[in-house]
Amino acid sequence: MKTYIVFLKGVNVGGHNRVKMDVLKKALTEHQFEHVKTYINSGNVILQSVSDKEKIAEQVAHIIRVSFGVDVKMIIKTADELIDLTERNPFNAEAESDCAKRAVVMLSERVEPGQLQIFKDEGKVNENYYLSDDVLFVYYHNGFGNTKFTADYIGRKLGVVTTARNWNTILKLRDMVRN
Repeated sequence: MKTYIVFLKGVNVGGHNRVKMDVLKKALTEHQFEHVKTYINSGNVILQSVSDKEKIAEQVAHIIRVSFGVDVKMIIKTADELIDLTERNPFNAEAESDCAKRAVVMLSERVEPGQLQIFKDEGKVNENYYLSDDVLFVYYHNGFGNTKFTADYIGRKLGVVTTARNWNTILKLRDMVRN
């Protein structure tokens, strides 16, 4: 058994794509996933499985489609990948100390650093961001609600699926998988 974190994209946001986490937890448990836990209502699921990421994504998508009538995309990380992600923390401890303004935008695949030039060329991005493998760490100086540099914008420009979580959520999930 391996521990995975499933980050569902765009569920329970603004009343759209409603997925009740307690119902999802029960459905996943009934479909052979073990030690299923959810964290907050924004689509964070920790589970154990013998399957690989692709198979888990297929199964979870099917369960959500059947149980809730919602087609959802997701990004899946292993527990080790999540822990590694937190250890790669590139945020400046002094200038970017507000954890509420830190975010992790997970990408469905790795992108080359040169691909980020598009954000500089457009001149619309004021946030600090750091690419590390398939993750973009972003510091939102003015908060999440006052930016055009959203996960959806990033995904459209890079041609990948994205989903974002704030730093506090990432740290909580890391602590949950460590226990």
